[in-house]
Amino acid sequence: MAPAVNARGPLFVHPSGIVKRTTFHVLAMYANLLEANVAESWIASDTIDAGGGKVPVVDAIATCDDSMRDWRIACINRDPSTPKEVTLAIDGRMTGRPRRSSAARKSVTAGPTS
Repeated sequence: MAPAVNARGPLFVHPSGIVKRTTFHVLAMYANLLEANVAESWIASDTIDAGGGKVPVVDAIATCDDSMRDWRIACINRDPSTPKEVTLAIDGRMTGRPRRSSAARKSVTAGPTS
């Protein structure tokens, strides 16, 4: 990541105070709202051009607590102008333990990123 303060980082510090840039809020969501374990997930999505390649328009992460009873799902829509509808399906079968994440709630609406 770019330098964490000023330049292009999530915080801009100046004599009158601090500005929390948009990336600050994204990082805060991942640090404070998701659970500690990352579960395997599968996403079917259209693609969008990004930096000379194609990436899924909608991306998501599924996390759970150690008991696997409390789940958090975060979705992101990379399309800058068109909202996307998201269908969430949970089949209840786990083939293994989720892996522990270094980051520590449920959103299925993926609006434009801008």
